[in-house]
Amino acid sequence: MYAQNAELRGIIIDSKSRSPVEFASVSILKASDSSIVEGFLTQKNGAFIFSKINTGNFLLKVVSLGARNFFLPFSIQKKNQQLLLDSIPLSISNESLGEVVVTGKINNSLSNKLDKQTYKANQFEAAKGGTATDVLKNLPSVAVNSSGEISVRGSTGFLVLINGKPVLTDAQTILSQLPANTIEGIELITAPSAKYDADGRAGIINITTKKGITDGFEVQANLLGGLPSTTDYNNLEKPGRFGGDITLSYKKNKWNFSVSANYNRNDANGSREGDVYTINEVNNTITRFPSIGERSFDRYNYGIRTAVNYAADKQNLFSAGFFISKKYQQRRADINYNNSVENLTNGAILKQFPYFNSNVQNKEGEFLVSSLDYVHTFKNNSKLSSSAIYENANLYGNTFNQNLDLASKTIPFQLVTNPYTNPINGYRFKLDYSTSIGAGKFEAGYQFRRDQQDGKFDYTVTPFSNQPDIAKFRGTAKSVNQVNGLYAQYSGKASSLQYTTGLRYENANREVILSSDINPHLLKMRNLFPSFNLLYTFNNNWNAKAGYSKRIQRNNNF
Repeated sequence: MYAQNAELRGIIIDSKSRSPVEFASVSILKASDSSIVEGFLTQKNGAFIFSKINTGNFLLKVVSLGARNFFLPFSIQKKNQQLLLDSIPLSISNESLGEVVVTGKINNSLSNKLDKQTYKANQFEAAKGGTATDVLKNLPSVAVNSSGEISVRGSTGFLVLINGKPVLTDAQTILSQLPANTIEGIELITAPSAKYDADGRAGIINITTKKGITDGFEVQANLLGGLPSTTDYNNLEKPGRFGGDITLSYKKNKWNFSVSANYNRNDANGSREGDVYTINEVNNTITRFPSIGERSFDRYNYGIRTAVNYAADKQNLFSAGFFISKKYQQRRADINYNNSVENLTNGAILKQFPYFNSNVQNKEGEFLVSSLDYVHTFKNNSKLSSSAIYENANLYGNTFNQNLDLASKTIPFQLVTNPYTNPINGYRFKLDYSTSIGAGKFEAGYQFRRDQQDGKFDYTVTPFSNQPDIAKFRGTAKSVNQVNGLYAQYSGKASSLQYTTGLRYENANREVILSSDINPHLLKMRNLFPSFNLLYTFNNNWNAKAGYSKRIQRNNNF
């Protein structure tokens, strides 16, 4: 039998070693215009085959990395022509190849260090346009519930730092106001060393904000919008979900300046349904409290943040910044109740009282955090850094609890209000020194902190209630905390083992004055806080960590 198309076969070999050349590129070109007819990569034995070639004049081209290109003209006269080429030798080229530069980006979204895990905020795209709370939702060991309460490893007792500086305001309040787009990274410090404050039994969350750009001017803006709710709960108000932020950055020579502003509205609509019952076997009755109604949140915040850095020279760096913001949250619970008492045997209704309960809670606050820092680097690369912080939080709110008739929801049975004000003022000063000793690093420092919180809480009932203990539901609570702290620690490395060991001493005094007590409540504490951390690296993929840290959970002033 004769082939219906012409066929070309051959083998490519190295001219010196006479060994087959694998993956050489063999192609057939038209002799008239050098256009490609067909191509083939040689096999392990260097062989190639073209089995369907039309008649005409062609050029065989062989290309292989590091060898001179090979060309061979040939012609096909008949459709069934068979061409078998002898071994085609390729000669090594003396010409150098053009430079090829392969660039890549290190995947440093997660960094596992001796005493902490660092996460880059840009890996959480869904949080853009939101707040620091939205970023935290994505971290392991951190949980955020539907009310915005944050817990670390199951505990709400943790310390929040912003650029390494503690804040007095509770975590939920301050993190819900910090725009996600200003965050560079988040450090989860589960076993803090001695240089950190001893507060927070669950550890520390340190949020680092973005610095300025390279020399030049930059503007970045983001807009955020939420789609309509998938479920309609017939709430009193439709939820709004939108926001935006803008950041201006400028860097020139020794100056680095940035300013940003943001607004975020993030309402949540929903409903609540429940049932509670008690059985009285003596009276043979069952009392029920079924309820159903609205439970929703109106939430918004806005603020401005500014940071300025001035590098006088290589040894001296000055930094200043402030953050001012406003937060508002309203929680509404409009619930229909149908309280009833029934006969346990036959289900007959003995008593029934339907009513409507409207419980609206407002929480508001204005916040100001300002800081001034100075870092001096000595000729031996040791560093002396100082930091001063002032924080003010004006917190206030009210709870309106109103019981009305269920039919018209206009006839009042009772109104209870709980207005409060709770301003906080705080100061901090910190001085740190670090230097190299041997193959390790020694650090020591001193910190002073003082905060004052004045709380005024009221309680009114309409119509007036003459219950004997009603005076205990209102009053004032003033507290002053003052802490002096000293620490020293040493970090080093021995082969594959990294370690840090340190000791912190704190002298803490607390005074609480209550309107219900003529005697002030004093608490004096003198504590030592030891710590150590170990990190052993087996290879590039595996390491093991162990740590010990003694912490203290200070009472919440609220």
